Amino acid sequence: MTFCVLERQIQDYLKTAPNPEAMEEKTEVLREGLAGLGTRSLLGLKIPQRWNGKAIAQFDYFSVQETLARYSGTLAFTQIQHQTAGSFIANGDNENLKAEYLPDMSCGRILVGVGYSHLRRQGQPVLVANQVSGGYQISGNIPWISGYHLFQEAAIAARLDDNRILFALIPLSPDSQGNLHFSALMSLAAMPSTNTVSAECDRYFIPSEKVVAIQPQDWMQKKDRQSILNVTCFLLGCARSGLDIVENASKTQAEITESFLALNEQFTDCRQKILMALEREDLSVERQLELRARAIALSHQCSVAAITVSRGRSNQKDHPAQRIYREALVFSVTAQTNAVMSATLKQISALNF
Repeated sequence: MTFCVLERQIQDYLKTAPNPEAMEEKTEVLREGLAGLGTRSLLGLKIPQRWNGKAIAQFDYFSVQETLARYSGTLAFTQIQHQTAGSFIANGDNENLKAEYLPDMSCGRILVGVGYSHLRRQGQPVLVANQVSGGYQISGNIPWISGYHLFQEAAIAARLDDNRILFALIPLSPDSQGNLHFSALMSLAAMPSTNTVSAECDRYFIPSEKVVAIQPQDWMQKKDRQSILNVTCFLLGCARSGLDIVENASKTQAEITESFLALNEQFTDCRQKILMALEREDLSVERQLELRARAIALSHQCSVAAITVSRGRSNQKDHPAQRIYREALVFSVTAQTNAVMSATLKQISALNF
């Protein structure tokens, strides 16, 4: 599939997509938004074509995610959980699981989330797995899973005795024996419709049929080093969404025009540098972190600008500027490592207010 065709599909979808503010607040509306992507087979962008996926190039994938984030950060955040789970399964070792799940994941008949961010935590692992007859038992805590009562299952990660990482599917519903149960929905400042919970596991049994893959112990560290700029698609989409509000305001308020042009120039420069960086394999980690931090700062600058030109109305929870302001918060700490945090603080401290 050419990117032009894919882009037309995305734009056609956005013409009929649910209201972004409603998707952020109501799970049933967010579910409707995901279903719209599914009917166009846009939920399997990284899934191979033999499993009914799109198998698009990484650069095109970045552009799609940026477009979705510009429209709705909640929709972008939620569907990327599913897309990531699909990628895990597609690149995993379980061929039967691929045949069973991937075709239905591509069109949204099956929705799968993820729960592996805890691998970034220092110290003792919070979730461990022990091999037993016919599969594994997992015990501990999964601190963060989005999509409860929205996704049917989640691809979670647990440490084995030798520190390798077990990836496996668990249902997003408690089991009758009490070995798996979930917290109440977290009270989140942003994107509450994503239904984020934590999970407690007490020797919960996962059959071998549900094992996605077993990864080396340093998988998370390697992944984070290789994907420093991946999250910038959401940050750029969020920044552009804020700029849309500023641009519209500048059409009727001439005093806003100069500020819009200055912000838009910064946005264009940052975006071009990131797109060029994505094509380079030799770009230093330090430069990638610098660009990530710049995109984070830019998303906040543009969201504050949207708040400012919207005046007092922006304090209403259902105002687009308020939603974008909250989305900037979420994307600033998405997949955050200590290195990203340090680069972000350095970028923020260098800004002249």
